[in-house]
Formats: sequence, C-alpha cells, structure tokens
Amino acid sequence: MAGFNYVAVDKQGKRGKGMMEAVDEQDLKKKLRLQGLVLVSFTKTGKSLNKSKGFKFQSSVNSYDLTLITRQMATMLESGIALLRVITIIEKQAEKPKLKEMFGQIKNDVSQGQTLSSALAKNPKYFDKLYVSMVKAGEASGSLDVVLVRLAKSKEDAEELKGRVKGAMIYPIIVITVSFTIVYGLMSFVVPRFVEMFAGAGMEMPALTQVVIDISAVMAKFWHVILVAIIGG
Repeated sequence: MAGFNYVAVDKQGKRGKGMMEAVDEQDLKKKLRLQGLVLVSFTKTGKSLNKSKGFKFQSSVNSYDLTLITRQMATMLESGIALLRVITIIEKQAEKPKLKEMFGQIKNDVSQGQTLSSALAKNPKYFDKLYVSMVKAGEASGSLDVVLVRLAKSKEDAEELKGRVKGAMIYPIIVITVSFTIVYGLMSFVVPRFVEMFAGAGMEMPALTQVVIDISAVMAKFWHVILVAIIGG
C-alpha cells in the first residue's frame, strides 16, 4: 500500500483535502465513498504506513499515522458524518494492530457516553496534552471539526518540515562519511608507508609528526572497534 494526498468533495459540494493509504486509485475512491466523498484529484506520496523495512518496530504507530488519522477525522466530520461513525470507519480501515485496538477502545468509550477528548487522553503516548486540550476545546465550543482541521494542518506542516530536514541532512552526512573514509585511508595505509621510510633513514620525528604516527598505529590496530563505533553512532 502507498500513501495518497487527495482532493475530494462531499455531498454538499464542499471541497477538502487529506491523506489516505490505499492500494491504488480504485481502492482510494472506494475508501472515500465510504466517507461520503468523491475523489477529485490525487498525488501518490510513495510512503507506505505498513511497509516492512526489515525491523519489527516498523509496524508501530508513528507520527505520519496520527497525521493521516487526524485529517481523516476532520474531513469526515466536516462532511457531516457522526463522530461515532467516523471512529468506526477509522477502526475498520486501520491495518496496524495497535491502531485498530486503540480506536476500538476509543469507539467503546465514546459509545458509552465519554467525550472524544477523554478517550484520546487514555493514549498519552500518541495524543499529547496539547492535542487532547484542543479537541476538548472543540467539543466545548461545538466546533470539533474546525479544531481537527487545524490540528491536521499543523501536523501535516510538521511532517513536511521533517521531510525537508531529513533531505537537507543527506548531503552533510555524505560529505562527512566520504571525508572520514579518506582520512581513515590516509592514516591506515599511507602514513605507515612513510613511517617505514623514516625509520629506514634513522630520522628523528618532530612531535606533531609522531602524534600523527601514533594515531595511525591506533587506527590500524583497532580498526574493527572504530568501525563498530561509527556504525553504532
């Protein structure tokens, strides 16, 4: 599955946008129809919320999941869908076990008369105090859909910024890696050759040169420890 940014209209013709995970365009249309929406346009983000990357913890709930869910709730509430129905749809569409379990509990709490904010507050790992407080304020003012739209926009902006920061970090990481590799190659292979030449000539080494030679010796002897430390870092 992949993530999609979409633009859709509701039964009243009101246009809105959001994010959703789907197999393809047809699957996206089907999921939007369940929310009373008609797809207008979309772009594929290339992100998959459930795609395994070889590590078990990839199936855990992340910030992108919560951004997607917030946008879905905002879009459906704006369309006039009842809150309990919104939560039920999200629970059914959730593919990650933790999300399905969490929204199943939220559905039970809301169906028993609890507010959405109090139900969300039981999951502080995923919904922080600011998030819960804003939802509570939206409930008190009767403008929960408006508050969720603002929360969704805020979280989407944060995700976009995070992506830009990651992209900006790629170049310096490559530069640092290449620079260290060159320095390591010089210290491990080139400097020892000069040491042999100087030793054969019986020359006395200047203090700074001797320091470089000592560092080279350490790097050559403990290269495996240094390599593990770099990978760990």
